Amino acid sequence: TMTKSMARNLGPIRVNAVCPGFIQGDWLKKGLGDDLYNAALKNTEDNTPLSLAVTPEQVADVIYNFIEVSTVTGETFLVDGGFHLTI
Repeated sequence: TMTKSMARNLGPIRVNAVCPGFIQGDWLKKGLGDDLYNAALKNTEDNTPLSLAVTPEQVADVIYNFIEVSTVTGETFLVDGGFHLTI
């Protein structure tokens, strides 16, 4: 809702949101610990339609594409390999 509201009120400035799910990487691994991180990673890979957990590089690609496309505003892009479809 905030993304849409800001896009309406700040135009012509574009406002979009990127919402990643589980992201592979050291930051989350340090926060969760090895065992919990590995279990969460396996669960994510086993239960997403694309059978993957996103990487920081994949999230960066989505952000870059939002920057490149000058005709999009007020959008929310879920980057979770389809995990949101399983809930």
